[in-house]
Amino acid sequence: MVRFYAFIGVLAFIALLWRYTCEFDYFSNTIGLKPLLWGSVAVGMVSALAFLYLQRTRFSPLSRHYPEILFIVVMTGLFSPLLGSWLNRLAGTKQLKTFQFISEKAYYASGYGVLKGETIMPTGWVLTVNDNGTVRQFKYKTQAYYPISNPGDLISLPVVHGLFGIDVVAMDAGHASKFL
Repeated sequence: MVRFYAFIGVLAFIALLWRYTCEFDYFSNTIGLKPLLWGSVAVGMVSALAFLYLQRTRFSPLSRHYPEILFIVVMTGLFSPLLGSWLNRLAGTKQLKTFQFISEKAYYASGYGVLKGETIMPTGWVLTVNDNGTVRQFKYKTQAYYPISNPGDLISLPVVHGLFGIDVVAMDAGHASKFL
């Protein structure tokens, strides 16, 4: 039975890592990412310490439970930004926000470089906009959304105003279609 729980734990850990890598696309399009990350880590650490304090009899004597305590604190610190981003984005309100267009450029990324004879296709696009005097860049992989826009044009982007007041620009096709 212990092996079954260990197997389920490993599968859950792998699933969390996979979801974390999927969340990087949202992290790159979050306006105000640092406060979200640091706030999530702070709340996660306080929660972990509160849990450990409430379960202090279970972790007694302390010297025998250092690996468990360290595991709880480290994993909470590592995975709390994922939970914070989910809560912010999924409980937020969807709206269109106006930005001033600067540029949209294609980029190519490959883990192995360009092979001889390979046709290079864009891997994604970087949209550069002016947000009330602040230049922001958003990345997306689906398609070029503004190929005929000129610098200075006003464009509307789908934005999720998050639960914690942090905005996330939803540029992928699945999320953008929900706004239309």
